[in-house]
Amino acid sequence: MERFFEKLNQQLEYNSGKEIEEIQEILKFSNLSEEQHQSFNRNLVDKACVNLHFHPDRYLKDGSQIIDGLIQTGEYLNQYQTQVSSGSLSAKIGGDRDKWENKLFNNLFGSSTKDRPKYGALNLTGTSDGASPRFGSCYFITYPEIKSKCTFTYGDSYLLPKERGTIQNLIQVYARLYHDIFTRNSALGFYYKNLSDFHDKTNHFLESNTLHNMLSHNLDFYIESQIHEQVDLQKDISTLVVDPSYQGTELENRIHELCDKFDISLIWNQGYSIDLSNFPNNFRGVETFEFAEYIAEENKINAYILGKALSIKKLKSKFKDSFQLAKYTWHCLVKFGE
Repeated sequence: MERFFEKLNQQLEYNSGKEIEEIQEILKFSNLSEEQHQSFNRNLVDKACVNLHFHPDRYLKDGSQIIDGLIQTGEYLNQYQTQVSSGSLSAKIGGDRDKWENKLFNNLFGSSTKDRPKYGALNLTGTSDGASPRFGSCYFITYPEIKSKCTFTYGDSYLLPKERGTIQNLIQVYARLYHDIFTRNSALGFYYKNLSDFHDKTNHFLESNTLHNMLSHNLDFYIESQIHEQVDLQKDISTLVVDPSYQGTELENRIHELCDKFDISLIWNQGYSIDLSNFPNNFRGVETFEFAEYIAEENKINAYILGKALSIKKLKSKFKDSFQLAKYTWHCLVKFGE
């Protein structure tokens, strides 16, 4: 793996001339110096963490739940090992994920599945729902040092974005990030007045290391992080942030057990909840609305209600692809929930 990172950094150094010029031009027009950019980069390198999103109550292939697997193994496994995903369910040799991973990483893995990356997102916004809430109601916050094991893409890797990086070289990622802020005043799901505003807000979050008491409603915009080595809960994870709908349920004791066992801090965030009256029928299709209507309790849906519904045997007979509809229902919660 060391050789892989060395070769990738060489490629990034060789292929980033255009992006360096673009960054310099944006800095000039934004009345920011190269030193201000480098200071921001040092802050990110030193302090930024990766968020690993998941739903604790989804079922593993052996019938246990994700939270149980985490307690038992003490490790955050990849999708080939768990056969669970909040994105593409194609983690098998010859599947779509296998094809794009080998294309993205120059056939690094071949037919090996154990060493495939674990996916997260770099948190630069500090919102309580995390850096990429579409992938789970709860998330681990890593220690900053894990970034040395990561590659990064600006956007989801299944799209094979050309902007890639490592923590030693984020030039291509910065170029796209700065371009979006400079031209559209938005990036990572947020509005910024200008690049200086982005620097100020992000630096403040990184230095305070405190989550903001706000939700992003962000489905699609993130700097994806691919972790290429083992994620050890004891060594690599500082904090678990959990949706409050799990408080007072049968999962709460297991959440505390996980945190106590691996010395992980626990934070209950704001979470997402939605009333059926506010649930859209024109965002993830009518069938998703019908699914939501079927599983709602007292005309309400939250993360716990959604996860519990997947254990109902009648659900699979009534809805052909209940897992996909659950995923879409969660998307609606993130986008429209409160």
